[in-house]
Amino acid sequence: MSSTRDKIKKILSNADIELNGSRPWDIQVHNEDFYARAIAQGSIGIGEAYMEGWWDCEDLPEFFARVTRGGGREICCLQHS
Repeated sequence: MSSTRDKIKKILSNADIELNGSRPWDIQVHNEDFYARAIAQGSIGIGEAYMEGWWDCEDLPEFFARVTRGGGREICCLQHS
């Protein structure tokens, strides 16, 4: 497992979100380059990767609610950490 993937996994776990998990708010990653992009570009890169189909989520409202409650600052500021 790559260190970038580990970092994203840890941040998302603070919001009770799993990578490729089975719950509606868990994200499904379709492109392994997503992790490096998320680290390098933060929330902008995460959003652009979503638009390009690199990841998706069945329940985006719940995903964002969880991100906001548990780790949102870490995700928004990823490229600066």
